[in-house]
Amino acid sequence: MAGFRRSVYFWRGVYPLLRELARRSGTPVNALVNLAVQDFVGACDEEQLKALAEIEKLCREDAYLRRVSATMLRSGSYLPKYADRLFRPPWDSSREHTSPFNYPRKGAVPLKALNPKEEKIMRRVLARREALAQRIAELLDKILPEEKFRLKPSRSRRRDKKRRGGE
Repeated sequence: MAGFRRSVYFWRGVYPLLRELARRSGTPVNALVNLAVQDFVGACDEEQLKALAEIEKLCREDAYLRRVSATMLRSGSYLPKYADRLFRPPWDSSREHTSPFNYPRKGAVPLKALNPKEEKIMRRVLARREALAQRIAELLDKILPEEKFRLKPSRSRRRDKKRRGGE
């Protein structure tokens, strides 16, 4: 198909490796990419590809919801308290025996984090994030191999050097 172009963006370290391989093999970069993709797709299970694509989509949605949550928590009831903490002097001489940065002001009452409408929305956001996590777990359960994970006790490097005769 002449004139039909698509752009592919490579990760920072991938393109130099690909270009070097193309130079050594005498094959154009485009041909190498097409052959690699053809080989990958031919060897891949279609269900696995669908699951990986859905996981990627769910992760993007979760990242979006985390950004929205962070924005909501910065506004509303948190913002005045944050601004007050930001602009107050760092030390109050009348409170010498307390931490200079971690004390409540006289008469300060903790604010509720969210107003009722924000709280209702935040509960829905959190419920959706929980549903995303559950769906991702279901998909990973299907595509990951059954392997046992064993946490090995960490050994200090100093002890390892002594055992090998170093230092």
